[in-house]
Amino acid sequence: MVTIPKLLISLILVIPLLACQEEEPAKQIGSGPAQLQLQLADLRYEFVDGRHKYFHKRKYTESIGTGVTLQAGKVCVERGKACLSARVNYRIDGGKFLEQPDHHVATRLESDTITIEYWGKDDAGNDVRVLRKLTVTGKEISVE
Repeated sequence: MVTIPKLLISLILVIPLLACQEEEPAKQIGSGPAQLQLQLADLRYEFVDGRHKYFHKRKYTESIGTGVTLQAGKVCVERGKACLSARVNYRIDGGKFLEQPDHHVATRLESDTITIEYWGKDDAGNDVRVLRKLTVTGKEISVE
């Protein structure tokens, strides 16, 4: 009978787990706290299944050189009465942008104010928050 030392068994079991760990991105710290902007582009309207849908592309841009990781987001419709929150992991490197096509928000109201908000931390540990507000009336869309 062959005996395998317990230490060797432990190493055999741990080594594959080490390979699964994701590396954190290198910290990018610019001349100050991250300056993050959220732009909504390519806005398009459809009325489907009793809902007014507003399709768009989201573009997050950091302009000062400090990297950002967004950790959560929230979309509110029906003038803030109906909200959906989610955990996210969006990385925007310092001085770069992240573009996300094919997003949409939907409301049952003909006229509504819709908010899209994300928050997280920059690489210097500062809180970061971005917010966009859509004021809609049917096909008419205004972004603030």
